[in-house]
Amino acid sequence: MTQFTPQETLKVLYAILDIDQKITGMEYEKVLVRKIAEHLNVKYVFIGHAIMPERKKVQTDIVWAGNDYHENFIYDLAGTPCENVLTGKRVCVYKKNVVHQFPEDKLLVQRKVESYIGAPVLTKEGELLGLLVLLDDKAIDDEQFISAVVELITMRVDREMERYHIEEKLKDQVEKRTVDLEKANTELKKALHKLEDANHTKDKFFSIIAHDLTSPFNVILSFSNLLLEYFDRYSREEIKDMVEDIFESSQSLHDLLENLLQWSMSQTDRLEVIPQTTNLNELISNIFSLMHSSAEKKKIRLSSSLPENMEAFFDKEMITTVTRNLLSNAIKFTHPEGEVKVQGIRFDSHIEISVEDNGVGICAEGMKSLFRIDVKHSTKGTSGEEGTGLGIILCREFIEKNGGTFHVESEPGEGSTFTFTLPISA
Repeated sequence: MTQFTPQETLKVLYAILDIDQKITGMEYEKVLVRKIAEHLNVKYVFIGHAIMPERKKVQTDIVWAGNDYHENFIYDLAGTPCENVLTGKRVCVYKKNVVHQFPEDKLLVQRKVESYIGAPVLTKEGELLGLLVLLDDKAIDDEQFISAVVELITMRVDREMERYHIEEKLKDQVEKRTVDLEKANTELKKALHKLEDANHTKDKFFSIIAHDLTSPFNVILSFSNLLLEYFDRYSREEIKDMVEDIFESSQSLHDLLENLLQWSMSQTDRLEVIPQTTNLNELISNIFSLMHSSAEKKKIRLSSSLPENMEAFFDKEMITTVTRNLLSNAIKFTHPEGEVKVQGIRFDSHIEISVEDNGVGICAEGMKSLFRIDVKHSTKGTSGEEGTGLGIILCREFIEKNGGTFHVESEPGEGSTFTFTLPISA
């Protein structure tokens, strides 16, 4: 490194530090290392930061090598003079023969470095940020001069690197905050969609109460009133017919209220799933007994072809509700003298149950809205029976809560098949 007179020293120092004030951070460091190399006639200059927390390696930020910038690298500190700079937080100068003093330093050996000077880059509080290193293939002639210049330069590098690190931290915080805001915005949108769904659900709920509960009540009230007012005028057959209508409307009302109650409990997670191993043959047989009078009135044949002793793992009350709804709908939408079949298949891990009818079927538009609570898709049965469509929604929810799947196939005029699966074991 060249020796300078006092006048030349100031001139060199001013030349090195004379950098446009608009240039800051990494750009400032880039200009600085080039000026140091040019004005101090040094072959290698780099600024780097210690990799925390061990500080056993340095990652370079800016490297000047020979006549141009060089790509950055990671520098292992073990057995290097830089290790002394970082651990001691002091300027270290090796005037000559540095490669002989640190023979394990591959950087010095490969570049055939003769002299070394390194200075720590510190915050105002003395926290270590990194280091400034000058390497040359010539010995240092004026150690006092070069040390003073490097210390003065490092004072400016301290401020720039500290500002750069603060800006990077702020940038990271802004990016993190942006990610948090985007995440919060996404959650807000999800909550908004849930609120909209809840509003649709509420509208459908009140629609069911306003329309579907009113119809059976009207039948009950009308026929009850006629019987009270004109009982003596009707024959036994006429009274029997009216009582049957009252009973059927009461049964329909009971089923609807039960579905509404179970559905509302399901929506608020108040309906506990208590699965146990249950015999499907017995369950279907019991439902057939409940549905016998409705099927017989329309002369519909109910048949079951389940494998013997077919068992699965499920909540008995929920699946009873499912099969009751499916069979009730099948009878409702099957023409008089039609047939409703219940079939079962046993697989290794699950069973599959299907309820098939040869009734009116479901149109394409009806299939699209079959599981939407916000869309009215109730259809009168083949004998004018009322329905809400809520039962099918409840069926799918209950099957899914029991770890199964629910599937529908239907063609207008050809009938429908509702299929669900249930696990054989927990």
